[in-house]
Amino acid sequence: MLKLEPRPDRKLFAPLIWRLAMKIEQVAWSDVAASATEAVYVLRSAQRLFKQDIHCVSFDTWMEAEAAGVQIERDELGAPVARPAAAATLPAVKSILSAQPIVRTVETLRRLALEPGPGIVPVATMTAGATLQKRLAGDTAPQSASSDFLDYIRQIMLGLTRLYCEAGAGALLLLDEEPSSDVAELNDYAALFNLAEYFATPVFLLSRRSIPPKGLSTANTLGAKYLTPDQAADGIAALPPSGGMAGASNVWLVMSRWEIDPETDPNVVQDWRQELVRA
Repeated sequence: MLKLEPRPDRKLFAPLIWRLAMKIEQVAWSDVAASATEAVYVLRSAQRLFKQDIHCVSFDTWMEAEAAGVQIERDELGAPVARPAAAATLPAVKSILSAQPIVRTVETLRRLALEPGPGIVPVATMTAGATLQKRLAGDTAPQSASSDFLDYIRQIMLGLTRLYCEAGAGALLLLDEEPSSDVAELNDYAALFNLAEYFATPVFLLSRRSIPPKGLSTANTLGAKYLTPDQAADGIAALPPSGGMAGASNVWLVMSRWEIDPETDPNVVQDWRQELVRA
């Protein structure tokens, strides 16, 4: 199965497009959420338009919470319209892994991974760290989490890693809206990185906030690649870079630090790719 790794013939163009794809195809979130077939259709259409080297199979930091039973009100493109309350009780890990949002995502991955064609890599996203704790237990979770709760989080992430890798994910993208300032947290997920390595699947950590140097060092030790507001891993450029793509000559992968805003003009994304080809 294809993995997100350097190719000798070209740079890889990997903007993370999910809700923009739905908007372009005029497909509502409710349709995609109910059907892997619809999700595959939307992703295929986006790839044909933007000529990405990846399929971003989902981009939703509330998906695991929804699988755990949290009621989430969403807009027509799937973005939560208000911050949901934490669940009163949390289900067993196996219940989360077999819930419809996870099953749909795994099936979407599987279908895209088995498609014949030019070798487009399907990548899976997973809510990680402090963000996942907050989604499942509320804003106080990272400060007051018990060892049992932290193990519960780890087991969810390990289960998802196995499901996604077995379904054919070419990379795992761990998403943190608000990463913990405790860099030791990364070590708590060493088993996840080990499992991904067993499947020869690269792991990328995407954060909306800067990561302290110790965190970057820990990530490098574990074999992860970081993309944050002020840091991109070796050989990777992050979109949208200041000043266009002129600095992309020595990279093998151009990926967005986060999901491309669905309000982005599609021509802008196409222009990025044209600049990359010339870089």
